[in-house]
Formats: sequence, C-alpha cells, structure tokens
Amino acid sequence: MDKEVEKKIKKDKKYLKKTMKEYSGYQKIENREQSEKALKKLIINELKTVSDDLKKVHDKAISDYNISIWEDIDSLLSDLEVQILKIKTLDYGDTTFFSSPKLKDLNLDYLYVLDAKLVKKLKDIEVEDLDKSVKEGQINQTKENIEKIAKRLETVKKLYKMREKTIKEYKKVKF
Repeated sequence: MDKEVEKKIKKDKKYLKKTMKEYSGYQKIENREQSEKALKKLIINELKTVSDDLKKVHDKAISDYNISIWEDIDSLLSDLEVQILKIKTLDYGDTTFFSSPKLKDLNLDYLYVLDAKLVKKLKDIEVEDLDKSVKEGQINQTKENIEKIAKRLETVKKLYKMREKTIKEYKKVKF
C-alpha cells in the first residue's frame, strides 16, 4: 500500500478515536459493537444539533412572515428528522458483518476512511451564516445558505449510504 494512503488511514483512525472516546475500531470483535454505537450516537447528536439550530432560524423566519424561507427550512428540517429516525431505528450494524471472527483478515481501511469523512462532513454543517442572513433580511444570501446546508446534508446521506453498501460488500466475502 502507498505510504501516503497508509498515513491518511492512520490519521483517520486517530481522528475517529479522538472524536469519539468510545470508538476503538472494528478489528477486534469485542470493540465492534461499541464503535458502531459510538459512531451512530455521534451522527444522531450532530444531526440533532443542526436540527435544533435550524428550528431557531425557522422560528425567526416565521415571526418575520417570510414564507419562502420558512418553507425551505421546513423542508430541511423534515429531511433531518427522516435521517435521524433512520439511523436511530437501525439495529447494531449487520450482525454477520460485526460478529465474524474472520473479519480481522479483511482490509477495513476503506470503512475507517468513510467513517472519518462522514464525521468531518457532519461537523462542517453550520447554521450560523443562515441565521445571520435571515436576521439581516438578505433573501438571496439566505437562499444560498439554505442550499449550502442542503448540499452538505446530501453529502452526509451519500456517505452513509456508501458506508452501508461497503458493509454489505464485506458481508458478501465468503469466509
């Protein structure tokens, strides 16, 4: 494996462990469930934070009778609630994936890279600029900020789907 790729993977693993104290990776069977739960907990908490921040901006848009902004934020809030519910209702991973002792023989580097990228993208979602533009009545800027948040949420959803697909691909490997 390329030295730069190895450094990136090592850096991502370190970042995940630093970001979530309960996260210790997937190589050891006894750590998998704990790490998976820690990741899902972080994702849910980050999405809830964004949702809570958006609700405050939403309330401001309503109080200002700004219907178009209110509707756009309402759409984001609905999407967030669906994502939070989806992740909350998922059981602990895919049992065959996380319980297999043969999993340690597989290269799980891509899963670590996906996890780190997902967490970083979640932490990139900020509502401050949107809040400021709503308070200042800057409709065009507000629309742009809503679009930025929507794109970032879409990226997070895609990364999570890629993660689910990756786990299913690992599961297909015959042990």
